[in-house]
Amino acid sequence: MKKAIILNLVFFLAVSAVATAQIRHVPDEYPTIQAAIDAAEARDTVLVAQGTYYENIHFHGKNISLTSTNPEDLNVVAATVIDGSNAGSVVTFAGTETSDCLLTGFTITNGHSSIIGGGILGHYTYATITRCFITKNTADTQGGGIENCNGIISRCIITHNSAKIGGGLARCYGTISNCLITHNSASEGAGISRADDATIANCTIAFNNGTGLESCIGLITNCIVWPNGLSSCSTPTYSCFPGAVHGVGNIDRDPYFINPGIDDYRLQSCSPCIDSGTDPWPDEIHAKDIDGKIRQIDGNNDGVFIADMGSYEYGTVKTPLIAIQPTSIDFIAIVGVANPAHQILSIWNIGIGTLNWQVAENSSWLESLPESGNSQGEA
Repeated sequence: MKKAIILNLVFFLAVSAVATAQIRHVPDEYPTIQAAIDAAEARDTVLVAQGTYYENIHFHGKNISLTSTNPEDLNVVAATVIDGSNAGSVVTFAGTETSDCLLTGFTITNGHSSIIGGGILGHYTYATITRCFITKNTADTQGGGIENCNGIISRCIITHNSAKIGGGLARCYGTISNCLITHNSASEGAGISRADDATIANCTIAFNNGTGLESCIGLITNCIVWPNGLSSCSTPTYSCFPGAVHGVGNIDRDPYFINPGIDDYRLQSCSPCIDSGTDPWPDEIHAKDIDGKIRQIDGNNDGVFIADMGSYEYGTVKTPLIAIQPTSIDFIAIVGVANPAHQILSIWNIGIGTLNWQVAENSSWLESLPESGNSQGEA
């Protein structure tokens, strides 16, 4: 787990009142996740303690953040479970949510839909879905794991889901990046199907029970699709898949996963996928891989920093090196309306040694707390 220094960025406007966004705790304040969602207002955070919650929840179009206590810790993600008890989709969106709506840090399991969307049913939502385990969900028709989500889906593990079409994901038209998609089943597109104009970047789509990618006609780049292959898709670039005889930067070679038998899809040092991704780095790729490593580590030590193919970046940095997340923060203020909420910038060292950092700002309306700190890297 990385030790992140949390920097609060505080926006002040003399003409308006203090921001009113709240953190609503489950189960300390609300007995169920749904009860907290129902009480929440725009920009609120529903913070869920570790445990198993037997619920089928609905966002009802609210632009809120639903999060576990630490989405960056995969042990926390595994221990914070929303179990749908095979009584419908585990998570349902209204479809009107924007990218300000966030779902992060949960295991989403045991959903079943008689039609579409066993794990997550989006109704074409633009909500952001990150750092989730989506596993053992089923749909009788489409989208065993995820269906109809048009926002960013990143750094998720999507495994052992099933449907007739799109065992892992179906009809998701936004950005799917840094996801591990394995052991899903479908007669059409076991991994991802009918994603149309979606951008699929830096995903590892491996050992699904059927075709890895099918009927995906958007940008496919920096991916490993092995040994499933793809059908009726646009030609990938800088990707590893069987029969890769066309397209820029593609390779048709064993990616040399460490151990697929125990679901370890990180790359061995001999992998041809190391430092073989696209350069320059596409905007669609998340700043960190599924493990939390910053992208574009020089894994083959040739002095050139290029992102690897797949969901895992190989190698380590040998000096202190700063990483931040998110890479940009926007504050929007309207006279007479409450202040924008405080925002959090995480700063940490992805290399070795001690990183000392300081934030310098001279704006009359912005305050950063704290202004300096240090990070020792990974714990």
